Amino acid sequence: MYKKIIKVILSINNIWLRRVTILSGIIGCTPFTPKVVKSLEKIYPQLNNDTLKDGVSLVTDLDIFNREFKWLFYVAIFIFVLCLISIFVKIKYNNKEIINKIIIGHSSMSKVAFKVDTDGEYQVKEISLIDDMKDTTNDYEQIKYAINKQDRLVSEFKSNIDNNNEYGYMGIAHTPLILRMGNQIGDEVGIKLFHKSRKENENTNVFKELNKDENFKELAISTKILDKNSDELIVGLSTTFEIKYNELKIFNPDNKNILIFSSEDLGFDVIESEIQVKNYVKYIMDNVRKVVKDKNIKKIHMVLSTSSVMTFALGQAISLNNDPNITIYHYDINNPRKYTWGIDLSKNYRDCLVVTNEPCNFMI
Repeated sequence: MYKKIIKVILSINNIWLRRVTILSGIIGCTPFTPKVVKSLEKIYPQLNNDTLKDGVSLVTDLDIFNREFKWLFYVAIFIFVLCLISIFVKIKYNNKEIINKIIIGHSSMSKVAFKVDTDGEYQVKEISLIDDMKDTTNDYEQIKYAINKQDRLVSEFKSNIDNNNEYGYMGIAHTPLILRMGNQIGDEVGIKLFHKSRKENENTNVFKELNKDENFKELAISTKILDKNSDELIVGLSTTFEIKYNELKIFNPDNKNILIFSSEDLGFDVIESEIQVKNYVKYIMDNVRKVVKDKNIKKIHMVLSTSSVMTFALGQAISLNNDPNITIYHYDINNPRKYTWGIDLSKNYRDCLVVTNEPCNFMI
């Protein structure tokens, strides 16, 4: 309610606000004028100027008007005070619009009700690829179409970013699409992250902004195989489900370097803190970049079993200019290949799709 009032005040035209302030101030002060002038009645007989006499007489006669329309002056004083408050608010907010939260609502799997538990007003910018990604098990051209659509919508979103709003992300979508979106938006603009809890004792129907809790378990490296004579690296992150070595066979893991990060506990709600996300992202990127440098890695195959917000934030941290070529893969539990297709972050929608084929060949 408070922010709504502020927004109404900030929308008032400055010129009209000044005019109403002056007019209401004059009318509001009128009842006091005759009292001042009456103090001059003692010298009234000594006034030689007829015009001055007429002026004093006219203002003095306002007493009659004051008694008849006393309520009008109270209204004028009330309006005058409101005008002063409005001027103060405009000065405080520097005549800018009050900050809103504009939150991306990202979906590609099923319909999502993007309800947000947050302070103040918010606007959801939906980027829905549900219809585009429906029945795309083997329709890779359709996936390319969905990627192109997302790229265009993200570009449109970025073009409308300004300094008057706060921005956020929430979503339930395919992992490659989330990572690509995070990478394209980047970290130049602060993006608040919103998570949908699945805990029994919490409202599971709304997205909540990540808290700032500093009490969380550190991320660890659960698998580290760096003795291969290869310039390719498999990077994994496991906070929701375990990433199993035998499910990586599509990548020929016996011939590649591997770095898998895992949280001590696994589940949908392991990541709930903004500070935790920043800590995890830094830990992952620092270790990956060290291996890249030490082993002269040219290509990274990335697999993630983690939350949408963690995936998005990791995408923001990846640099297309400084990091090696990265392909992020989609996991399909019902397919024997498990990781069936992926997105090369460095390429446009026409060339970015990577489809895995037995025996461990890749085609774009």
